[in-house]
Amino acid sequence: MTNIFNVDNAFFRFMSKVCDVFLLSVIWLICSLPVVTAGAATAAINAVAIKAVRNEEGYIFRSFFKAFTQYFKNATKIWLLTLVMAMVLTGDLIFFYRLGNLIGALGAGAAFLLLLLLGLTAMIIFHDLVWFRNGAKATIIHSFKIAIGFLPYSAALLILFAAMVYGIYVSVGLMVFFTLFGAGLIAYVSAYLWRKVFDKLDNRQHKVIKI
Repeated sequence: MTNIFNVDNAFFRFMSKVCDVFLLSVIWLICSLPVVTAGAATAAINAVAIKAVRNEEGYIFRSFFKAFTQYFKNATKIWLLTLVMAMVLTGDLIFFYRLGNLIGALGAGAAFLLLLLLGLTAMIIFHDLVWFRNGAKATIIHSFKIAIGFLPYSAALLILFAAMVYGIYVSVGLMVFFTLFGAGLIAYVSAYLWRKVFDKLDNRQHKVIKI
């Protein structure tokens, strides 16, 4: 009976994780509202999630905002470039699709393929930035190589992300749930998956900066 009230039991550990996911999701959402800062917020939430899966958890607020500041420059460059590319490719996809001929079909197919590659790369790019601490250009190139080299991981995360977006679109209940828990959830799932890859790629030492 006394074990029920033990803060170290499985229930309290689970609820602690749920609270962490909620807090991280809300912080990320608030910090992403200016849009321009979404990249830094994503890098920060991934930094906290990576620390969590390595059992190096600290104070969430302090860790998040320290990482937010630290990765702001490179994360913002990556985010804005990714956003512009996504908008251009989406515009191309719509344009070619509406042509309704062979050229349109080929153009739409090429645009869709590039969008898919961009999406796969986006599933790792901010984790890569946090883990390896390279510049923006090196991070983009390295993330693309890993996304293709470990396609099952990046594809699984892209499907998860697409499912969350679809859930937000079709259901008010799911919209509320993913708004409050979605960012933290995908950050934790991504951290668990990519940690295995990063451990293989970097056996010398973990390069997540202490935050």
